[in-house]
Amino acid sequence: MIDIKDLITLDDNSKYAVCSKAIYQGIEYLYLIDINDNLNFKFAKIEIRNEELKLIETQDEQLIQALLPLFAENSKDILNEIEQNN
Repeated sequence: MIDIKDLITLDDNSKYAVCSKAIYQGIEYLYLIDINDNLNFKFAKIEIRNEELKLIETQDEQLIQALLPLFAENSKDILNEIEQNN
């Protein structure tokens, strides 16, 4: 499974950090940021097809607006962990 802070390479050959995860309507979504270009970010859902994990990018603005508060809430733990370590 994919976890927060994991690095993954997508089809565009860029490496992305998993910044947050959220479950919305029973589907798991990821917030990904390109480690070499912070302005390049993606939102993707996780699907399992033929026993293979697939990331399906979404650009649906309404869905993204619903996901953003969930991603922010789920990122609080990481931010607290970083604060405690500094």
